[in-house]
Amino acid sequence: MLLRAAHARLVDIEDRLQELVALPLFELAFRMAATAAVVMAVTWAVDHFGPFIGGALAGLPVVIGPGFYFLSLHSTPDFVNNAASHSLWSLCGTQAFILTYMACARRHGVARSLGCSVIVWSIAAVAVSHLPPAPLLGLAAFAAVTLIAIWLGGRLAFGTAPAMPSIGWATLLVRGGLAGLLVAAVTTMSSRLGPEFSGILLAFPIGFGVVAVTLHEKLGAANVIGTLNAALKGAAGLAVFSAAFSLLLPHFEYGWSLILATIVSCSLTLALVLQARMLGRQLTPPKPPGG
Repeated sequence: MLLRAAHARLVDIEDRLQELVALPLFELAFRMAATAAVVMAVTWAVDHFGPFIGGALAGLPVVIGPGFYFLSLHSTPDFVNNAASHSLWSLCGTQAFILTYMACARRHGVARSLGCSVIVWSIAAVAVSHLPPAPLLGLAAFAAVTLIAIWLGGRLAFGTAPAMPSIGWATLLVRGGLAGLLVAAVTTMSSRLGPEFSGILLAFPIGFGVVAVTLHEKLGAANVIGTLNAALKGAAGLAVFSAAFSLLLPHFEYGWSLILATIVSCSLTLALVLQARMLGRQLTPPKPPGG
């Protein structure tokens, strides 16, 4: 019995690896490039403009948007709609992921902070997988969780340390590419898991995780905590995207639903970036006369 079960498991893993290998090169490269772009853009923004703007940019749907597009190529509209609704529940777990990393980063290194965050997100993902596909209810739950997370995040954050020397782009590109490969693997295999886990896995906070690890190693705990604290608000862009996509999909084609949801999400992200810039100016001490 055990040997038969082990053999069946190996065959299943082999089939899924063959699916990934059979993935069109453009599709695989696009998913990898999208994740790499988010990681590099957010890290560059933190390095040049500070954690407030970097955290807001982390909410751009550059990863989850293409993920739903590629999922729609192989799935029915009902399947994709259900997955989009469940991605909202998963984003509640993303806020728990961010808070856990912030709490751990105050006292621990990268490995323990990331490990604890993934465990917390996994527990939340299993819990929300049984919830109904209701985008408005999911958006309301996300808003409530986010308000609590912002309150707790403000207590965890401390002064942002000055940025250290410039970050190596080669390292960022390699890490972003590896993260993109994981995104490609998840979205390729997720259709076999049903719409619930498809949406949950599509919203896995891999972009936040790679950004957190990179900033933690290169810029230190203060900067990563400051960036993630801003990312608690930035994640709203992802939630708005998922909710809008799910609500628009029954009335529009895939392409228009994605475009309109992306416009709504990017508009919110832009508003958060402008708010972050205003906040940054308020926190910057005025220059002395003649200075």
